[in-house]
Amino acid sequence: MSTERSAELSANSTILSGFPEPLSAAAIAPHLRAADLKVEAVATTGSTNADLMARARERAFRSPVLRVAGTQTGGRGRLGRRWLDGGASLLFSLGLPWRKDPASTPEVTLACGLAAAEALHAQGIHVGLKWPNDLLLDGRKLAGILCEMAEDPAGGRSLIIGMGVNLILPAGLRDGIDQPVAELAERVPPDRLLAERAWWLGRFADAMLAAARRFEHVGEGAP
Repeated sequence: MSTERSAELSANSTILSGFPEPLSAAAIAPHLRAADLKVEAVATTGSTNADLMARARERAFRSPVLRVAGTQTGGRGRLGRRWLDGGASLLFSLGLPWRKDPASTPEVTLACGLAAAEALHAQGIHVGLKWPNDLLLDGRKLAGILCEMAEDPAGGRSLIIGMGVNLILPAGLRDGIDQPVAELAERVPPDRLLAERAWWLGRFADAMLAAARRFEHVGEGAP
């Protein structure tokens, strides 16, 4: 590892030692454009996706919900892979009513991934998309998206869109991840990034909710 990179990781660890409290719903809401999106924020949970999936299996969502966690103890990625959480991350899930067939899950995942990538591109941060659900910065995983569908006893469907974004990763956490990873702090100064967490979360959530809604309506009214 280069001396420059070692110094960067040390500086990031110092910043994380004073990491602010988890985001509150009141802090997040002003940064969301979707007026009908209900915001929930918790300090810790097993998985925001699992929380919303359990709720949706009892009764399908009637309006969209954004659930945000400061930390997750059982975060998951695609194919059941574990999402390690030990640094500064954005961890959230969207739950919304859904009419399309469950077989469309890979396609809507891709649509949400493209929307998240475009949100980064708008800030001058160019990322790649590894089909169907990883955002890559210089070929390394910056963020992951997990879309799942749930059906309640009455047949009502819900779509759950989960996202985890690496903001700042301590060196020790990097060592425990079995693939090359990236952090948003490589493009945005860490102190500024932490101060703007709610703004970044709003950009990603709005982009993916809008993408999912557009996807759901594709083909409606066609002959």
